[in-house]
Amino acid sequence: MGEVRKSIAVSDEKYKSFIENAGLSIVVFDRCGTHLDVNPAFCGVTGFEKKELIGTNFPSLYWSEHFARELENGMQQLIKTGFLKTESYFRKKNETIFPVSLAGSLVQDQKESSAEFILLVQDITDIKRDEREQKLTQEMLIATNKNLERKVKEKTAEIKLLLKQKDEFIKMLSHDLKNPLSPLINLIPILEKKITDPDCQKILSVIHENAVYMQNLVVNTIKLAKLDSLNVAFNFEEVNLREMAESVLERNKLLFQENNIAVKNELHRDIRVQVDKLRFYELFDNVLSNSVKYSPDGGTIVINSEKQNNGFVQISIKDEGIGMTREQLEHMFDDFYKADPSRHDFSSSGLGMSICKRIVENHGGQIWAESPGLGKGTAMFFNLPVDGKEEDIEQTK
Repeated sequence: MGEVRKSIAVSDEKYKSFIENAGLSIVVFDRCGTHLDVNPAFCGVTGFEKKELIGTNFPSLYWSEHFARELENGMQQLIKTGFLKTESYFRKKNETIFPVSLAGSLVQDQKESSAEFILLVQDITDIKRDEREQKLTQEMLIATNKNLERKVKEKTAEIKLLLKQKDEFIKMLSHDLKNPLSPLINLIPILEKKITDPDCQKILSVIHENAVYMQNLVVNTIKLAKLDSLNVAFNFEEVNLREMAESVLERNKLLFQENNIAVKNELHRDIRVQVDKLRFYELFDNVLSNSVKYSPDGGTIVINSEKQNNGFVQISIKDEGIGMTREQLEHMFDDFYKADPSRHDFSSSGLGMSICKRIVENHGGQIWAESPGLGKGTAMFFNLPVDGKEEDIEQTK
């Protein structure tokens, strides 16, 4: 019997030592809500001294009167079920209200009147503040996103309106310019034949060149505007890339002969792509005519292709021409850009490469140029999504 009492005493001592030294805030009370014990951590949180609490009523002393009913219900749940886990509010000695997390359980109940309950109390002021700040941040982000969405919609509407106005302006301008240019271009050659004065013929020749240049500029400006339009429509169809290139080369056969240029079509035989044929013919025409223009007499142009691992095929058109500087390469696709602005080139509007860029991008590809430097030729590259089977392309290498 003495050993049993000694064992109980040792257990009680360990139990009290645990409460006293625990880093958590702990309060022990009986079924009537009377404080049986509190630890220093609990006193530190509430501001009460231990002697102020022992023997006093648990709920009425530091439970917030604003949440008395809620806490009373929690205490009744603890007494009834022997378990409690909830959040509520406590009142410190200085009357400050603060949020707490409560976890309670039945300690011992050998006799109903001696039931003891232990309650772990955690001050969650920082947690709640973080939650409020997080909620406020989320609300601010939601409000900011909605505001951004509204502004984007407004700006998009403004841009669409501006683009529409730009298209209408270009249409009107092109109509007003093309109409008076057409009779000039048609009538000037007639005057050149009838006028015998050499000086007058030279003047008419200059007028004719300028009129043709203005006509080309108007036509290319309209093309570029259409490619930039939100309503641009492409008529895609499946074509064999090599056969299409052969057709372009045949159409430009005279151009190559006049400039003594040899063109090698080394495109793979079975590459199939989805393209707008008319616009793609224009792309090939522009790039090839540009290569011919800057190639030496007797030069060679090579058209080649290479399958990429990303489902694209890369097409290259390489010449042996005058080459380009790094600065020229950086600007060659800019609207109205001419590599040599001092050169009076009436055959170029400065829009050819811009049009090529728009055509390739509307086909889902990219276009760029490379050159080792002046006098070392230029290579134009553009890629396109492959429409055929990859093994077909592999077999034709």
